[in-house]
Amino acid sequence: MLRHYIRKEWRYICRDKVFTAINLLGLTLGMATCLLILLYSVFELRYDRFHQHADRIYRITTSLYANNKLITNSALAPVSAGPTVSGEFAEVTLQGRLVSTRSWFDCNVSYTDHGSAIVFHERNLYYADAAILSIFTFIFEQGDPATALTSPFSAVITSSVSRKYFGDANAIGKVLRMKGSSDEHDYTVTGVIQDLPENSHLDATILLSMHSLENNIYFKNFDCYTYLVTAPHTDASRMQAKLRDFSLHYRPETLGKDDRIHLSLQPVTDIHLDNWLHDDMQPAGNKIAIYFLIAVAFAILLIAWINYMNMTLSRAVTRAKEVGIRKVSGASRLQLLLQFVVESVIVNALSILLAMMLVYFALPFFNSITGIDVPYSYLLTVLFSPTGILVAIVFTGGILFTSIYPAQAMASYNPAVVLKGKVSGKSKGGVLRKALVVFQFTCASSLAMAVFVFYEQFTFMQRQNIGIDIDRTIVVKAPSMVDSTYQARMANFKTKLQRQSVIRTITSSSSVPGEQIDWTGVIRKENDEGRLNFAINVVDEDFIAAYKLRLLAGRNFVQADYPTGKFGDKVEPVMLNKTAAIQLGFNAIDRSIGSFIYWNDEKCEVIGIVDDYHQQSLKDALSPIVFTANQGPSMSLKLQHDDALSVTHAIHQIRHHWREFFPESPFEYVLLDDLYSQQYISDKRIARLFQFFCLLAIVISALGLFGLVSFTVRQRVKEVGIRKVLGASPVNLVALLNKEFLLLVGIASVTAGPIAYIGISQWLQNFAYHIDLTGWHIIVPVLLVSAIALSVISLHTVKAARGNPVDALKYE
Repeated sequence: MLRHYIRKEWRYICRDKVFTAINLLGLTLGMATCLLILLYSVFELRYDRFHQHADRIYRITTSLYANNKLITNSALAPVSAGPTVSGEFAEVTLQGRLVSTRSWFDCNVSYTDHGSAIVFHERNLYYADAAILSIFTFIFEQGDPATALTSPFSAVITSSVSRKYFGDANAIGKVLRMKGSSDEHDYTVTGVIQDLPENSHLDATILLSMHSLENNIYFKNFDCYTYLVTAPHTDASRMQAKLRDFSLHYRPETLGKDDRIHLSLQPVTDIHLDNWLHDDMQPAGNKIAIYFLIAVAFAILLIAWINYMNMTLSRAVTRAKEVGIRKVSGASRLQLLLQFVVESVIVNALSILLAMMLVYFALPFFNSITGIDVPYSYLLTVLFSPTGILVAIVFTGGILFTSIYPAQAMASYNPAVVLKGKVSGKSKGGVLRKALVVFQFTCASSLAMAVFVFYEQFTFMQRQNIGIDIDRTIVVKAPSMVDSTYQARMANFKTKLQRQSVIRTITSSSSVPGEQIDWTGVIRKENDEGRLNFAINVVDEDFIAAYKLRLLAGRNFVQADYPTGKFGDKVEPVMLNKTAAIQLGFNAIDRSIGSFIYWNDEKCEVIGIVDDYHQQSLKDALSPIVFTANQGPSMSLKLQHDDALSVTHAIHQIRHHWREFFPESPFEYVLLDDLYSQQYISDKRIARLFQFFCLLAIVISALGLFGLVSFTVRQRVKEVGIRKVLGASPVNLVALLNKEFLLLVGIASVTAGPIAYIGISQWLQNFAYHIDLTGWHIIVPVLLVSAIALSVISLHTVKAARGNPVDALKYE
């Protein structure tokens, strides 16, 4: 019988090609969309789970308090925290630290071969304990992980770094010269590891032995990322409580007398999505958006299954006589039920196969939308993981439900009623069909509203005045090879470009707009015990004018303000932004000039106040910034505002003269506009996904409505013919046929409004500066979806209303 059912279903597929095509296309798109979203979501949710002991790896985080007031929560811990905790807690089996060079003024790595030097600025360079190679799962291509970082001045690099410096040659034994503001030495490559997967919070590309810093005079002041591995079956909550008690008497050397530090444990698998800390390696993900995407995935899948159920229930009336004859011929209810279930399972199984093929071919396009590179192999990894099993259960349950319910409805026909021709089909699932249409258009309308608001929010942020001029600005890393000729070369470089009308001015700073200021300091007002954590930006005397910052009070820096030796040898002049001045209690801005503040224990004099500007995205509130005078490692080259001067031509000219004056330093640049916009990459990625999947949801909903209206109009052809004979106009007929479906779409639109409003309001709270939701954000998407639905409905109703009644009634 199973073979008979399969053969019979194939006949139905061939006989009603439109019905079959709509069902297959809707199910295939729904399933493929669900699989793609799940692939992306699992990729985000499984950050750092590829490590062998991922469930036992924790990072020590810190909360700094001054006079019992929280100053900052940081992903960094004092350099002594790891060894101290490891010695105190028997539960800790391994501890390792990573010291970033990101806050150093500069960090260059060079390789000299046959007299020619290859030099790059390295941002993702860390000093690492040898235990780091055991804590995390690094795949070694060359070298021995047991000894790779045990000796001072040894280095482990990724395969991409190896190719960058050495090409295809064996990297082991090669010598790299590292030059930074806190260290300069030769390092021997002792290991090459594979590049870390994209779903890792670690961004290290070069690891240097921590033993290399043993004689560094600043070592005790360093903060670092500290990781622990606990013994199996360790109770994390109990250890967290013990660590809290331990924090009460733990006092690192750098801690002030009125300060205290609280240590906490953060599971490494939570770092990417549960990250609200300062000083982290990479921007955090958005867990709420991921969960919302998963909900969207299953909503789209439900829409596809709803289309299938609606179409199947609508077609039930055409198979009523078949059911009646089979029952009279002796077929049991169970046999009929099994027949219809098998038919539905065949259609769903065929859709799954087509969806898998579509996912395979669409993955590169999907990767371009998300901005991440999910490999094909990851698809198999997910499918054969516990997540894949859960998805299989959901798919199986959904397929069975969407198969059994229509099958039960068709198998329940009374043969006596059917064979008398008294079945109209209106009683079989009519209410359910209407409810399902309302549900799917509620989902589609909600997604359309979300996409509209996303677009409005990003447009709002792009149009906002950020308080600083970032147009036509090229940012390059300042030359690191500084000698007695540096100032003269820099002056000649600047003069030559200005004479050629390429640049307007050059300024340097430790941080440029669009990037997080890594250097922070504890600031207090003189004769005030309250301490605050402020960002520190080192700028030269041209920074204020170059970026067109508004000086509210006081004066700008001059070269005489630069430190004469070590910072703090004199009362150092500093400038504050408006937010910093207010937080320090200088309510009258002009009265702050000449006041003294303390940066840690160093006395500083406030010489100027600049207006606030958005150092980072509008997602963040304005942050307090202290400016101190010196040459910084980032150079900002402000191009002339000349329409005839293209940015490409300017870059070519700058590169040419850079090689002339600074041949020993690489010319690596970024456009400041691009750097600033990178802050919104994660949100733009989510917005692109919503736009794409909203379009698919509307297409699938419209596809189902198209099939349903098509079938309904076919069932009412004779009714339309009779009404036309009796004098009904085409307008009356179109209104009659459209009324029911437009009412359902209208109910869906009204339902979608509150649902979308709640979700969108929560999303907007992620932005310190955001648009206000208005009625137009609800009305416009609703009108758009309603217009699409009306167009789909009218394709059939207008044709039916304009048809010749003779064609509909000639067989009567």
